[in-house]
Amino acid sequence: MLDNPLTGLDVRHASWWLGFLDQLLRGHPIVGKRPITIVATADDLRPWRKHAGRVACIGGKRLMVIGDWEAAEASRERSIQELLHG
Repeated sequence: MLDNPLTGLDVRHASWWLGFLDQLLRGHPIVGKRPITIVATADDLRPWRKHAGRVACIGGKRLMVIGDWEAAEASRERSIQELLHG
């Protein structure tokens, strides 16, 4: 579980972290080549678009599991749209 791991990073470092997290998702040697699940929070979903497989949002004291990026784009939830568009 990662809490806003890209906050404060420049583009180069954010890109490195996203690449490393992608490797962990697929099964990096550091985790015995087993794929792992990563849960990350974010104030902005744009950097995660090509990296995260599923999207969920906490709003109004409830967890909304949106689904894949297509479902997120189609969502009418205001909080999801704000996260998608910065």
